[in-house]
Amino acid sequence: MPAETELRNSASPRLSGVVKAARPSTLIPIAESAPLVALVDGQIRRRKLQERFLSKAGFRPHSLALGADLLALLLIAPPDVVLLDSGVADVDPVELCRSLRLRRFFGPVVVLATQADAELEIGVLKAGANDFLLHTSPEAVLEARLNAHLAAVRGYAAVHEALLDRNALERLRRSLSDREFPLVARLNERAPSAVGHDELCTCSERYRPTLGALSKHMSRIRRKLAPRGLDIKATPGAYRLVRIRTE
Repeated sequence: MPAETELRNSASPRLSGVVKAARPSTLIPIAESAPLVALVDGQIRRRKLQERFLSKAGFRPHSLALGADLLALLLIAPPDVVLLDSGVADVDPVELCRSLRLRRFFGPVVVLATQADAELEIGVLKAGANDFLLHTSPEAVLEARLNAHLAAVRGYAAVHEALLDRNALERLRRSLSDREFPLVARLNERAPSAVGHDELCTCSERYRPTLGALSKHMSRIRRKLAPRGLDIKATPGAYRLVRIRTE
């Protein structure tokens, strides 16, 4: 049974179907430590070609036909990279990129299109995609872009661990309100980089503060972070999470 039919008609929950569909279908040996690439494309023939290319390039391709399956996959086996065809049938690529970020997936997202489209390119990049390429781009270019984006993410992750790891963030959550925690989580994910006001005001699906309310939240959060050796620095149009220097 084709993967698409299996996913749509499975009597078990969608997650079970996704596990089956996300199984690599190549015979090329792949190391378990290789980066996991969620390959989302409705065209089976093109997916097969991309699977083989990704395997040869040292990645672990997991194929999916629908954007909804990708969102389900995030819950059970988050990929390292998302490679998304802009023509996926069930969802607008801009909305899918935005949904990935709202669901706290911060790995690289590369969108592939069949033809140049400046409006689409701008849209997906603003929604959180890292890159926009054509399907006709040389494989060597795609490989280089994927590796560059992964290297950047790993660099940020190394610094991220020096601020608040997952356990420390969960302990901190007890002292923060439901409106404050998403702001701190987003600052922590981007540290040591600054996070713009617009991104902070839209980092939660349930609450979107005005700039005035954001400023008040940051003042209260600073007082709660100080005993933990952390501070929030304001920069033009943004905030940044930092450690308090002690002599």
